Amino acid sequence: MRWTNADASRPAFFLLSTNWAKTGNCPPLVSELDIFERLDSTSTRGHNGALHRNTTGPCRTPDEFNDNHWTDDAGVDLSAGFHTYSALWTTEEVIWYLDGRELKRWPVYDSTDQRMFLIISSGAGGRTWDRDAAIPVELRTEVDWVRVWQR
Repeated sequence: MRWTNADASRPAFFLLSTNWAKTGNCPPLVSELDIFERLDSTSTRGHNGALHRNTTGPCRTPDEFNDNHWTDDAGVDLSAGFHTYSALWTTEEVIWYLDGRELKRWPVYDSTDQRMFLIISSGAGGRTWDRDAAIPVELRTEVDWVRVWQR
């Protein structure tokens, strides 16, 4: 995956509860697993990988997520070329990887054990909402390949 380096660029690669998507019912708790989400527009080296117990978006309920979700310096400029973002989700924990290198791990929540579907998005927003010369006309999130497997 690679993305445009601009203040407004908000690429994301995540999983969201299938049950909520099909029914819109809350509860059960809505689970979300952010494999990669750009949150900090001031850095292209920061990595957000979050496991949400009850993501706030769909149900407007209090959210819990891993307090180690943010990595200030992932060791590379994430906007410079393609990078491989991945997560290993087991019954015990989630482990996040960047280019095959482990970044962080966190135990699963009670809400994590449910079917989820994959979303790859290219959003815009953040600190700079107004159009100016620093924001390109086109923001891109490009994906070369996606692999999903189950043990």
